[in-house]
Amino acid sequence: MSFLAAIGGFISAAAAVIGPALSTTATFIATKLPAILQTASVIVSAITSIVTNVSKILNIAPEGEQPDELGAKTLQEGTRPIKEGETTQDYLDYLRNEVTLDREKYEKMTAEQKLNCEIIGDTMLAKSIEEKTGIEVSPEFLLAAGKINMGYQTVNALINSFSNNDIDSLGDYAKYISNDMSEKDAIKVGGAVREAISAAITASPFDSTVKVLWYTLPVGL
Repeated sequence: MSFLAAIGGFISAAAAVIGPALSTTATFIATKLPAILQTASVIVSAITSIVTNVSKILNIAPEGEQPDELGAKTLQEGTRPIKEGETTQDYLDYLRNEVTLDREKYEKMTAEQKLNCEIIGDTMLAKSIEEKTGIEVSPEFLLAAGKINMGYQTVNALINSFSNNDIDSLGDYAKYISNDMSEKDAIKVGGAVREAISAAITASPFDSTVKVLWYTLPVGL
């Protein structure tokens, strides 16, 4: 099965369970990934590291969380859909505590199918982070962060800085580094981004990826 075929089948099937908003986010991420499976897997692994570790910092996910297994559970027969008004966090707890992974079926999945399960799980965790912090974790941001292998400490610092500066979406980071916002907004967002990167450098002085981010920021804003 091709990567794109797996996207269509798996995420469409999950839509009836996780709802249109989460499935739209998962589809956006999946369809923007490189067509080469190995390259796509590296990006998704970086996204997984971000959402699982930030979730642990926020105490909303257990140690050893496996997003691919969460995603696979949504596709199993008997898994109930998310209820109207139910938070993503409550639905994740249902999947963790009340749904047993069909390990035999999971092991028979192709690598492409497992990757799409991971994307579904990552999407749910990102939404749970958003519910906890009040900061939108947009698919545009997740893709941008995954492509540069942004560390979870930096993402956590961005969430804190954006919250302190009344910026309500991490998607503004993606717009900022792409020079896709007004000068006024760029000044505000740029200040918050630099504040976050400075905090991340202080917290992780030996993390070279954080220092590299500083030198990739737009000049003068």
